[in-house]
Amino acid sequence: MLRVGFSEFDITPPVGKLIPGGFTACLTSEPARGKLLATAAAFDVEGDPLILVSVDTLSFHVNTADRIRKTVSDETGVPFDRILVAATHTHTGGQTDY
Repeated sequence: MLRVGFSEFDITPPVGKLIPGGFTACLTSEPARGKLLATAAAFDVEGDPLILVSVDTLSFHVNTADRIRKTVSDETGVPFDRILVAATHTHTGGQTDY
């Protein structure tokens, strides 16, 4: 049996928030044309779970990814090593202050 679930969370930064990854010293957010999201897809095939998380941000440190994975693991019971977290590498996303 295959079970699948999806979720998303709006992480669009407020207007005026610092945006890392630009080619100028201080790029700040303007009103968004579209939402920036953290999205997740969860799969379970006969008791073998896997969660994939995608975050609309430039990048984040491995320690941040590990904190996200730990939180997801604690909340879902899915083992830490069965959770993947990745950044979409958008140059117009906000800071990762998690």
